Amino acid sequence: MSATAILDRLAAAGVHVRLDPAKPDRLKLAPAERLNPELLALARQHKADLLRELRARTRLPAPEELARWGDYLLERASIMEADGELPRAEADRRAWTELLSKYPAAAAHFPQGSGHA
Repeated sequence: MSATAILDRLAAAGVHVRLDPAKPDRLKLAPAERLNPELLALARQHKADLLRELRARTRLPAPEELARWGDYLLERASIMEADGELPRAEADRRAWTELLSKYPAAAAHFPQGSGHA
C-alpha cells in the first residue's frame, strides 16, 4: 500500500498525520480516540514511507517550481474563463483546486485568495 493511500485511509477515519517538528523521525497522529489498533499498526508498519511522503509534501520548492505553479494558475484560470465562459473568480477557484490536486505542496506557498490567480 502506498504512503498516499495510507494517509488517505487515516484521513477517512478522521486521523490527522503530521511530522513532529521537535523530533523529525516521529509522526504525530491525532486525535488518539480515532486510532484503532489496525490503523495504528498500519502507520507503524509504514512509518518510513509516511515520513518520506510528508517530508516531500512539506519541502521548500525551488524558485523555478514556484514560478511554474504561478504560471500554471494564471494559464488554467485564463483558459477556464475564456473557453469555459466562467466568471474570473470561479475560474480562479477551479484553477487553484486543480493545482492543489496535482501539487499539494503549493498550498503552503500560495495562500488562496492572495492574488496569484
